[in-house]
Order: sequence, then structure tokens, then C-alpha cells
Amino acid sequence: MDTRSSALFTYAISRDDRLARQALLQFYNSFQPKIGLTASRAPCHYLQTFSHFSLFWVCMLTDHYEQFGDKEFVSDFLPIVDAILYTFGSRLDEITGLLRISQLAGDWEFVDWSSSYKPFVVLPAAKDTGYLTYTNQLFAYTLQRLSSLELSLGKPSRTDEHKHQAELIVQAVRSHCFDGTCFTDRLTTFANHTHYSEHCQIWAVLCGAVTGKDASDLLNRSLGLQTKVEDERAHKFTQVSIAMAFYSLRALSIVGDRAYEAQFLSFWAPWRKQLGLHSAIWVEDHITQRSDCHGWGSLPLYEYTVEVAGFKLAMINGERVLVFKPRVGLSKAFEAIVPVSGTWQKDQNNEVVLNLSCENEGGEMEEVKQLPVHIILSNRQEEVLGALSKKQ
Repeated sequence: MDTRSSALFTYAISRDDRLARQALLQFYNSFQPKIGLTASRAPCHYLQTFSHFSLFWVCMLTDHYEQFGDKEFVSDFLPIVDAILYTFGSRLDEITGLLRISQLAGDWEFVDWSSSYKPFVVLPAAKDTGYLTYTNQLFAYTLQRLSSLELSLGKPSRTDEHKHQAELIVQAVRSHCFDGTCFTDRLTTFANHTHYSEHCQIWAVLCGAVTGKDASDLLNRSLGLQTKVEDERAHKFTQVSIAMAFYSLRALSIVGDRAYEAQFLSFWAPWRKQLGLHSAIWVEDHITQRSDCHGWGSLPLYEYTVEVAGFKLAMINGERVLVFKPRVGLSKAFEAIVPVSGTWQKDQNNEVVLNLSCENEGGEMEEVKQLPVHIILSNRQEEVLGALSKKQ
């Protein structure tokens, strides 16, 4: 989970994937055939297992291909991906269509560092019903990411299989973990007022269990986008920590510009607080405030390059593309080199003037320049350029 964030943040500010490739290989080498999972950390002398982290490792593979298009590199890992999916799939309950919690001794089903999950940072709801909504949402999200990769790799049958599997999980989540207003941390039939979290609302959006206006309304209710007054929310939602903040913003980005931009400035309050404490490096979480500079604390690197500047590599219909979607509503002018150069400013008529160029040389940047460019602006129809020339 934290390694995926670190890799994505690195991709956002450079084209250097050496540390990410090393991490992918180390986790690959840590795979334990007896349990069908990767280790939570590698290399290490003492095996530690966080089953959810194996799914994040699969997502890391999809991220790497999205960024670099190295088919040979990612294809070598697919047999282990299949083994991980089989391990999770073996926990499927035929009646509910949901994955049950892990029965593996020593498996730490880590979710987040939220204070409500102390001391083991696992959702308490798992103990009573044997189900975690979050696990199923993450599994569906991973299958969706993987199916996009497989489409790009020319594996349509695998794409269809994993896409269908994800759809079934999402349907089961809607049927058994949604109370008509919000998603519960466990089966709704056994949920009480303590079994609601921001996590399950966020991941409901990410896995597509809720879409469109319903998704926007859900985040508004659970994250309190219009108000932070606790009494005005129907449930007391367990809040995400710094570790999960990345996914909060991904969900907000999905539901629309208005939700993301309304939350953007206030979202950084925990980071400003750390600056007020004269922190030299970002803390791991709000609870321990251990300053070991976990990568997930460097979230501003990603947001200001990928979301504000608007540069993002993506897989769309089996094709890698460069998406340029600047959030021009957040500032009057902006300039970024990430590593593609982009600027915008508003003229006297409040029209946005854009400039996009690719001046860096080298094989990696040459590859990026050949990708189709999708330009997306507010209240404008999406435009697609054939490729990005050296000066455009």
C-alpha cells in the first residue's frame, strides 16, 4: 500500500522507475506458494503477511505498465498474479457472493492507521460477521485494474473473465453492504452505528459500486464536504488517516471537478499542522506521529502534478494515452514541468490560455511523445491529439 503510493509519487515527478522495478521484483521474490500471497515487506528475515498488500502489488504492476508500457516486464509477473487472485477467490462465499475474511494464521488484514482501529488497525466489524466490505471493494478494484492491463496486453479472454468477476463482487457489495444510504463496514443486517467508515464510501466509488450523482452525494454525506459539523451527519464515520488520504482524493476526482476542488484547499490541514510543528519530514500517521518519512505522506507531489497541473498517463480501451486535464479553477496561472511542460493563465476575458510541450530528450521521453494526448477542460468537449511533438 505505501510502496504503491511511493511509486506513483515518483512517477509523477520523474521518469525514473528503478526503485519501483526493484520493489516489484522484491515482492515477487517474496511470494509464498503455500499461502498464495506475497510478503508485506521484502526482503526481510521474518515473514509478515498483510493479504491486502498482495492486491496493492497487483495494482503496482498495472501502474507500471500504464506509465512505461513495458509488456515484457509485467508479463513475467502474471503467473503470480493468478495465484494471488486464486487465493482470494477461494474465500468466496457462494450464498452472499462476497469474500470472507482471511483464515490464514498470522495474516494481518491491515486497513488504515485510523484511531478507531487501534490497536491492530483492522476494522472491528470483521470479528462478528466474517466479512469486510473493504476487502471486497479492493478486490473488485484490483480486478478492474488488471482487466485494463490485460486488454492492453492483448488478452481479451482474461480481460472478460476478470471484468465479469469484478462485476459480481460489486453487485454483492451493493446487495449486502449498502443500507440504502451508505456502505457499511460489514453485512448491513448486522451493522450498527459504529460500523461506518469513510474508507468504505471511498472504495465504493473507486470500485464502481456507486457512480454519478449518487457517488457525489455519498461522498458529500460521508466526508462532510459541505460541513465538518459532526451532528449534521447521519452516522459517525471513521475517518481516514494520512495512509488512506491518497484514495480519498482519487474518489473525489472520479465524482467530478466540483467535489475535488471544493475539498482541495482544506484537505491539506494535516500537512499544514505538521509544518506548524516544524516537522522536517512527513509523519507516518496522526496517531503515533512517527517521523520515518513514509512515502504516503508525500501526497502533495502527486496532487499538484497529476491533478492540478493535470498530466496523467492512463489506459483507455486498451491503449496507453497521455491525459492533460488541468484544474484551471484552482488558480489564475500555473506552470509545471512533470516531466512534460505545461502552463496556463487566464486572459482579460477570463479565457484559459494553455501551452503544452515536451522538450526533454531521451528514449523514455521519446516514447511518451508518441502517445495520443487527450485534452480535457471544464465545460469543453474532450479533444484528442495524435501525438505530442517536440514543440506543441
